[in-house]
Amino acid sequence: MAPSPAPTSSSSLLTEFLTTLSTARATKNAQFLSNILLLSPYDMIHNPLMLHLQSEIMPLSPAYVENKCYEVLGEDWTAFTDLVISYVATYLRALDIVGIVESVGMGEMPAMGGMSMGDGARKLEDWRDGLSALVGQISSAFSSPQGTLLIPLIKAASTILSSLAIRIDSLTRDPRQPAANDASRVVLRAFNIALGDRTTGNSLGKKEAAFHLANVLFKLYFKLDQIRLCPTIHTNLLQSALPPLLPTHFPKSQHCTYKYYLGRHHLFTALTTPAALLPAFSELQSAYTLCPLQCGSQRRKILTYLLPAAILIGKAPSKQLYSRPEAYGLEAIFSPLVTVLRRGDFAGFRHELRCNAPWLKKVGIYLLLWSCSPEILWQALARRTFMIVRELRPPGIVPPNGFGAGASAKTPPPQLSLVALMTVANFLHRPTTAAPLSFPHQPPPPTMAGATMFSEGDEFTLDDIEGVVLDLLDQGMLKGYIARQQKVVVLKREGWGFVGVEEARKWKANNFVAYGDGGGSGGGDDGAGVLLGWGGGKIKLPGMRAGGGGVVRLSGVKAIGS
Repeated sequence: MAPSPAPTSSSSLLTEFLTTLSTARATKNAQFLSNILLLSPYDMIHNPLMLHLQSEIMPLSPAYVENKCYEVLGEDWTAFTDLVISYVATYLRALDIVGIVESVGMGEMPAMGGMSMGDGARKLEDWRDGLSALVGQISSAFSSPQGTLLIPLIKAASTILSSLAIRIDSLTRDPRQPAANDASRVVLRAFNIALGDRTTGNSLGKKEAAFHLANVLFKLYFKLDQIRLCPTIHTNLLQSALPPLLPTHFPKSQHCTYKYYLGRHHLFTALTTPAALLPAFSELQSAYTLCPLQCGSQRRKILTYLLPAAILIGKAPSKQLYSRPEAYGLEAIFSPLVTVLRRGDFAGFRHELRCNAPWLKKVGIYLLLWSCSPEILWQALARRTFMIVRELRPPGIVPPNGFGAGASAKTPPPQLSLVALMTVANFLHRPTTAAPLSFPHQPPPPTMAGATMFSEGDEFTLDDIEGVVLDLLDQGMLKGYIARQQKVVVLKREGWGFVGVEEARKWKANNFVAYGDGGGSGGGDDGAGVLLGWGGGKIKLPGMRAGGGGVVRLSGVKAIGS
């Protein structure tokens, strides 16, 4: 080690700072150690000792600082000593504490709305570069056997780095979002180190930081629109057997945040796999329950995604839920959607989406509602058609059976006329004298097996209606089979073959793909429905009974085109 050059100024405060760090390390006081190594200029500006320390080290050479650190901290844990050297000689020395606070404004990471694309942005970029390098040094020390001492520090550093990176990208408007991309790589390294810990016994070791780092990564991935990377993080947590420990071994804030992002990921998956709506609702409701009442903004954010998830599985939010402070204004958006879904009103549904399109797109649920609603609308329309035909039929007249001699002696099962459904659908989709309802930048209509969000003025054929019914049968929303020669759907007697949306979603999920976090989230099958806020309302027509069973009988189906 090179001889120490003579300091250009007194270094008594530096020595005291290093001695305090050495004491915190010796006593294994992790939180105190994290409190000493301040990272944010908004914390440093209120700490006179930190400002004096920065002034003191400015004239000191890096070599002197390095030697002083090794002199006080020793070489027992070189990775920690190197971390402190990086903090004092590089990060703290280069950080423009006063300049950042004065350019950006006082407060804890202020919003960028009042900041210009000038000197302040450059100062934030410099801060982010230095912090990113420092977090790399913290991760190196974190990987050491003694790394558990740095858990509070790595959690604080990753949080500040991610928030800073997102704000810089929002300010620079760079579509590549380089700051958030770099931050995700840095935080991912720390996350892998935490999961790789082999501590045994009752102690979690470095895994204590796993969920905090995972939540930071989820935040970055959603910002970067790289949601496809979220399952990797979740899978790694499952393999570490950590999710079951969430309720007992981790803070409620981490538990709540993890459930929120897991629920949002399931909503994203529901764009292509509607079965994901069930775990999405379960996870988001768990997050909403865990979120304290005083955290109004967080509860509103959760509710913004919980409400569409509930509606799309057939749960109608209650007046009591809408009356809560965090739900202010949401009833005007979602309650009309429930009404038009119950009626099978395609035109009304398009109108409601159009009225609230800016907000729905901003929060990212516009496409979700657009793609997961057609089967609900078609089922409601099919039931309305069935009820209309049934009520218009003269008393004492039953529909002809038409299935062979002697069959007419029996009471035929309920039947839905495909011709009647086509007629009603064409009537409701007829062109009007008003301008067509259309959306700006309207997405292509989602395709299910045959049910699509048809535009106003479309003319349906029997083949179109058959495709719709086949999809409803496949989704479990109808129980029965198509008798193609008679142009009817022969429905199950129980419930007239119409199944509640929630029951159909569960049937489809059980028969198609299994979801969940494997950790006993507590969302449950039916428990969610009895929690306060989900009034007994279901998205179904009055008098609708739940259909039973999961068997779709297709004995009467003929090949298409025969």
